[in-house]
Amino acid sequence: MKIEIDTHPYSTDRIIQLMDMSRFIAMKQGAIINKVLKLRKTTAANDCYKIHQFANKNFKFKVDDVKLQKIILPIPLINLKQGDCKSFTMFGYGCLAAMGYNPKIKFVSYDSDPQPSHVYLTVNNIVLDSTIKKFDFEYKHQHYIII
Repeated sequence: MKIEIDTHPYSTDRIIQLMDMSRFIAMKQGAIINKVLKLRKTTAANDCYKIHQFANKNFKFKVDDVKLQKIILPIPLINLKQGDCKSFTMFGYGCLAAMGYNPKIKFVSYDSDPQPSHVYLTVNNIVLDSTIKKFDFEYKHQHYIII
């Protein structure tokens, strides 16, 4: 399932709302993915690392067009093999929530404009941003929203 959002004009509130509503579906799909990939709950750091490595190895980061934002849920992302930060976040969210964690979705802005320009997960203070190669790392941001 791919959710496409016409964001012209850009609507951060709408993207946040749709990602929030998609969490249950992502968790259900994450449970299936965990079984297929044989991901079992160990420690938050280890489980986040495994998901980070899988995403970095198997998915290509592709920025969405500003006018048409897409949220690709976990199972379709595996088939498409590419997505942006929203899709990578939903993949990690689904897998981790299905393991019993309570991942937080963090929307950030890197400049004086408070409108978020990027999104990733945090779990027990561990950063899971699969759009970058470095694990448990976040760039300095000026504004953020956590759901």
